[in-house]
Amino acid sequence: ELSSLEKGQRVLVHAGAGGVGLTAIHYAQKLGCEVVATAGSEEKQDYLRGLGVSMIASSRDADAFGASMAEFGEVDVVLNSLAGGFIQHSLRALRPGGHFCEIGKRGILTHEEVAQLRPDVHYHTIAIDSMMASDPEGFRDLLDASMRFGPPELPTRCFPIHETVQAMEYMKGAKHIGKVVLTQPLLVDVEGCYVIS
Repeated sequence: ELSSLEKGQRVLVHAGAGGVGLTAIHYAQKLGCEVVATAGSEEKQDYLRGLGVSMIASSRDADAFGASMAEFGEVDVVLNSLAGGFIQHSLRALRPGGHFCEIGKRGILTHEEVAQLRPDVHYHTIAIDSMMASDPEGFRDLLDASMRFGPPELPTRCFPIHETVQAMEYMKGAKHIGKVVLTQPLLVDVEGCYVIS
């Protein structure tokens, strides 16, 4: 929404094999955009190729990513969640007038820092977690708009709630594709009868 994404534009989606990345790729492809993505492992890169993403760069090595972007060419929109050198390389890859949408939390740049590096681009910091609390109606509208083309098929890895620590360790290892989900057993008897008053 902030980037006014439209058919024919080129979009860079960092961490493309994660839940947010896969959702962004789904949305961009449905709009008719060309997608460039990053992913950390060969398994994740193969998964993205299976979705029709042909330009995939490393999300582990900023210099390798920069070299890939020099080969792939400029993009109109960046959806960033990575830190360090990835930010500078992504800013370099952005066309004049392009939009850099920052959803990361650590090592992000201020608007002033971006203006010094690239005064010719639009920089947006997006904090979905804060938006849910401060603007629930706006968040609902954003969610509705993102589902305009239907929800993407997200692979999930489920852990029972009593294995929360293991789930967090698994997620920290960045080996998953899609979402890591905590499940909880049903707290009511499905065969039972309950009176609510």
